[in-house]
Amino acid sequence: MKQFSQIVIVALPILTLLGGVKTAVAQSFETQTQAQSSNCENPQTQTQMNICASEEFARADAQLNQVYQELLPMLSPQRKEQLIKAQKAWILFKEANCEFEASRVSGGSMEPLIRATCLTEQTTKRTADLQRYLQETSL
Repeated sequence: MKQFSQIVIVALPILTLLGGVKTAVAQSFETQTQAQSSNCENPQTQTQMNICASEEFARADAQLNQVYQELLPMLSPQRKEQLIKAQKAWILFKEANCEFEASRVSGGSMEPLIRATCLTEQTTKRTADLQRYLQETSL
């Protein structure tokens, strides 16, 4: 089910962009996902917890990207190149580390929650690093 939901989540915007018509199944799944995701104050099911954790990661990632985009233009060309290299290495580390962390429940219903929580924690830490660099650069 996890792979199916990931495929549908990726495919729906693509179909919309291409002018495709959403099928009743796709519309039903989208409505169900929106309904489940709207209860992040007090998620009651594992699916809701997984969706909420994924949404929290998306917010953390958006904040990281915002800080990263603010920092890049403030750097010299050499430091910009170094940051880009470091960021690419950090992304690889983050992905591998969180895959490892989630592997303890591999195939289980908690796997997406563990992975998303790890990604959020790692991303929040990296955002703090980037914010510190931004403050130091603007002094």
